[in-house]
Amino acid sequence: MPNSRSDSRKPTGSRLALAPSPSARQLNTEDLSHILVRKLQTTLETEQLITWFVEGVSPLLGDIRCKFESTLITVNTGTADKARHTASYNLTLEGNPLGQIEFQRAAKFTEEELASLEALLGCLIYPLRNSLHYHEAVSAAMTDALTGIGNKRSFDYQIHREVAQARRYGSILSLLVFDVDFFKSINDNYGHNAGDAVLKQLTKVVVDTCRDSDMIFRMGGEEFALLLPKTGLAGALTIAERIRESVAQTVFCYESQKISATISLGVACHEGSESRCSLMERTDKALYRAKHLGRNKSVIADNYQDLRERCEESADQLSI
Repeated sequence: MPNSRSDSRKPTGSRLALAPSPSARQLNTEDLSHILVRKLQTTLETEQLITWFVEGVSPLLGDIRCKFESTLITVNTGTADKARHTASYNLTLEGNPLGQIEFQRAAKFTEEELASLEALLGCLIYPLRNSLHYHEAVSAAMTDALTGIGNKRSFDYQIHREVAQARRYGSILSLLVFDVDFFKSINDNYGHNAGDAVLKQLTKVVVDTCRDSDMIFRMGGEEFALLLPKTGLAGALTIAERIRESVAQTVFCYESQKISATISLGVACHEGSESRCSLMERTDKALYRAKHLGRNKSVIADNYQDLRERCEESADQLSI
């Protein structure tokens, strides 16, 4: 239940315009409560839940903005011009915190409005608890347990979505795949715990090197993939080389042991109406070519040329 309230502007005791009498107001709140209870029980999506709740209380509060924030998810919904006044609540259930919800609007909240809002928040508590549990379960199913990034299931979902958008709207999309060179030797020489430590530290290096919009996934074992929305081949090549160099320059540590590692990358840019299977196949072939060329390389799909060789050729052509 909501266990605290804060209002940036002290509400006045003015009567709600939509309910000219206390009995009418009470009836209106009760009606909305019944409607909300039935509707909120039909979804486990937290964003949809908060959106429906805001729509449900709008007959009482008018145009409002709402922000819900928890350790799992942040949701912003609603519209309100010049939203200067706020009312916020810490939501808990059986002593367990669910998160904080904040409402904003241009006009002051009256005490009567806040009382009705608090009563209606009771309709939200159990559906919200269920949706957060669902969100947590889905997140766990889409997250690699070792590294904390997306797993192959998450990658399959995201590449399907990104390729569909690229084909429909003609947006640019690039894909990188890479794996750790001679990773079996790391496991054999230092142990599997050391191999896991290298993968965790490598993930942090890659995440720190990438942009916020880039999506990194662990496909399994020592193989990773990156989806680069709105990024053409030139940008993808720059990111690939930046990642490769960062990994090569990193000294990985496990207990007192220092371990060196490199990665090989395949790089491809989505073309026209290309399917995701075709994009992945071209990128995988580029990765295999990088291995064949000696590892610790970034190779472009289709021409299968070492990126550094291509850059040197381009520089020679410019100097002619």
